[in-house]
Amino acid sequence: MLTVYLADGAIIASLPPAWEGVSSQQAESHPAEAQRYAELVSRLQELSSQREDAAARVSRLERMKALLEPFDDAAAVQENLVTRNGEVETELQRMRMLLARVGGRVSQLREREGGKAGKAREGDEMVVDVEADEQRKIGQLLERF
Repeated sequence: MLTVYLADGAIIASLPPAWEGVSSQQAESHPAEAQRYAELVSRLQELSSQREDAAARVSRLERMKALLEPFDDAAAVQENLVTRNGEVETELQRMRMLLARVGGRVSQLREREGGKAGKAREGDEMVVDVEADEQRKIGQLLERF
């Protein structure tokens, strides 16, 4: 009698779908066993396929885990990465405030120099437009993440 390791996927794939190795007379005299063999082979091949799929998934997840391992430690992540409520966003907020203050001072200088009031208003609008544009750019950048 030949012993076969039925947990090996290659051996399971090579199993014949019908009961072979017996005479047609024996197969006809034991139809229940022949049918049971066919069902068991089918089930074994199905389970082997599921096991191969699970092994492939485990392998893929292990590779992903290995790739993500450097990011496990939050302190190891670069501080200058753009993240919501991160340091870069805080600095950009400070820059916006400075831009608004500088724009206000520039418009005041224009008024003092005897410039027309219309020019001062244009300067204010320019500051507001630049601030809105910067806010829009930051929003777009953060939406990508």
